[in-house]
Amino acid sequence: MSLKECCQTCKHCICGQNSSSYGWCLLRKIKVHPDIAQLAFCHHWSTKEPILPNLAERERDLQSDTQLDFSQAFSILNN
Repeated sequence: MSLKECCQTCKHCICGQNSSSYGWCLLRKIKVHPDIAQLAFCHHWSTKEPILPNLAERERDLQSDTQLDFSQAFSILNN
């Protein structure tokens, strides 16, 4: 499977006959244009875990007892 004609992570893609023809995704039943094939990712089929922010580093910032006070900001807008 050529990365130029199929999306990078799909295991269900059939390549086009030449570089100008569309690939075909068997699972989603859609055409994959060769111009966007290198940019297309099938996230449901990739074995790579998603990259999420590490909340443990910012845990102390998230656990705050400070209440937001917008009264000053809104009073400036109203004046």
